[in-house]
Amino acid sequence: MPIVNMKQMLADAAAGGYGVGCYSTLNLEMTMGAIKAAEETNTPIMIQVPEMRAAHSPLHMIVPLCVSAAKASKVDICVHFDHGATVENIQKVLDMGMTSVMIDKSHSPLDENIAITKDVIARAHKVGATVEAEIGCIGRTEEGMDSPVVYSDVDQCIRMVEETGIDALAVGIGNIHGVYMSEPKLNFEVLQNIAKSVNVPLVLHGGSGISPEDFRECIKYGIRKINIATASWQAMIHHAREYLADPKANFFGLNEALVAGTYEQVMIHNKVFSMK
Repeated sequence: MPIVNMKQMLADAAAGGYGVGCYSTLNLEMTMGAIKAAEETNTPIMIQVPEMRAAHSPLHMIVPLCVSAAKASKVDICVHFDHGATVENIQKVLDMGMTSVMIDKSHSPLDENIAITKDVIARAHKVGATVEAEIGCIGRTEEGMDSPVVYSDVDQCIRMVEETGIDALAVGIGNIHGVYMSEPKLNFEVLQNIAKSVNVPLVLHGGSGISPEDFRECIKYGIRKINIATASWQAMIHHAREYLADPKANFFGLNEALVAGTYEQVMIHNKVFSMK
């Protein structure tokens, strides 16, 4: 199957009333686990490389790996750049074949967010890639620093969509990055108001820890792309610890354990996102 961009994948999800899992990958094992699960269930997915993790997974190494793996997959795979902070790095990953990018200027004034997003859209659309932007403030930053939850403002969402022609929009409805210290409290009224006001697929960041019931409510009200990262990392650590407890543990078995961690989480979440 060909590597694809985000736009058609999320359009199909909207038509079918389901969500698409977007799974962070930082290495070979995570990429293998995610695509293995997608192929076994014949489910298109997105795999994403977060710019914030480039110190651990250099872009010039991890991006070609993901692009190559997607091209060889038996199902449609979109390769996405998560929380791109700089136009320079976004251009780099586009040049390396990524089919989707996120420009995150949600902490900047709205006019600046719109202007930079328009620049990124021009660059991405030129090579057939698609773009996600963000309005609002998702609790806890990618660096793990606490930040106040600021719900996405409907009027700002409308401006972003109308003035940029964005392909997908990430919204803040009480979701946070990383581990939820208490039960997530998502504001579905905010989500519904945004979904009624803009005609683009909506994106939910901070998916790890949200209940199946809340995921289904989000999908019901317009969320089409759902990011999962922490759940996979935690599962990988669990599988690795269990395996390494065996005195006969070896590198190749550890490799399989790490693959199994991500595979497990993609299988679990895809079942929920399919709305079946």
